Amino acid sequence: MSGGLAPRGPRVGRWIPLGLLTPLALGAALSASGQTSESVAREAAGDESTYVETPLFPGVELARGLRLQLRSRFLPDADLDPGRVDRVSPELDARIHVPLGERALGRINGRIGTSRYEFSGGTPFRALLDPLDLYEARLSFDGAYQLNGEDESWLVEGESWSLLGLLSLNSDWEGGRFDAGLGGNLGLGLGYRIPDRFRIALGAVLRSDLDQGGVGVTPYGSFRWSITKSLTLRDRGLGLLLQYRLSRRLELFVSAFRSTDSWRLKNRLGADDLSFRDRQLQAGAGVEWRITKYLRLNVEAGGIADRKLRVHSDDLGTLVSQSAGPTPYLDFRLELRPGKL
Repeated sequence: MSGGLAPRGPRVGRWIPLGLLTPLALGAALSASGQTSESVAREAAGDESTYVETPLFPGVELARGLRLQLRSRFLPDADLDPGRVDRVSPELDARIHVPLGERALGRINGRIGTSRYEFSGGTPFRALLDPLDLYEARLSFDGAYQLNGEDESWLVEGESWSLLGLLSLNSDWEGGRFDAGLGGNLGLGLGYRIPDRFRIALGAVLRSDLDQGGVGVTPYGSFRWSITKSLTLRDRGLGLLLQYRLSRRLELFVSAFRSTDSWRLKNRLGADDLSFRDRQLQAGAGVEWRITKYLRLNVEAGGIADRKLRVHSDDLGTLVSQSAGPTPYLDFRLELRPGKL
């Protein structure tokens, strides 16, 4: 446990973990003439764990416009010597793809979720509240616009380039403190795509804490490499995911990545600017079953090798910090794709 109370320097902006953002629309433009149209219909829901969605690609065929996803994460019985902590996190995510012309595509995304922490034993986190209920909500619009013409190539034949943009509003808060967790994000980037083979995008996100003030800039990057027709490597948060298409209905994936969740807390411990953070380094494997054309089930299990929980004050610094022992995790996702609107 760390109890350092040394004041920190002037506050420029609050770091909002990349894994909690509805990301910058990352992609490239429409397929060049003569290329086979790509499809995201077979992309595993595992691609979208840790709150990072599959990037938006206007040139990729979108089989259905609306997606609804129910998800629950379980992180049981982690050791916080001399105590323990359990976490359960259900959420609901909805998104709609919106055509904006021959060269452009947009996406509207909404998410609501909650995380319950139950502490036991002698851990100092019990001084917060036991159980501790935390919430998240976000609404965003992102889009991409093709820069080069359908028959125009700048480096490689058939390539495409896109200008990418994001506008979002989000909040991560403890009950009764919705306004304290409010943040806004504005992003801009450039995407490049070779159809059926490779996608990459780079950009930056301007983040603002609407309650406390302050602005920060964070770089962003994403890629997807189709090694073969069945094997795909892509980024997953701050890590990688390798995906293998076993059959038309079954896909397997393995991944290793770091994720960070953060919330604003109610006033306590003599401070009115508290935040709670849960950072994890995890690795696991999963399977996705395409039950029907419109319904998919994704199950993932693995282990958390390194985890740190922290309570922080903007004025006083870190108040409580503990590392949790290794623990398993379990992730269920049920995705409904009802069709075009």
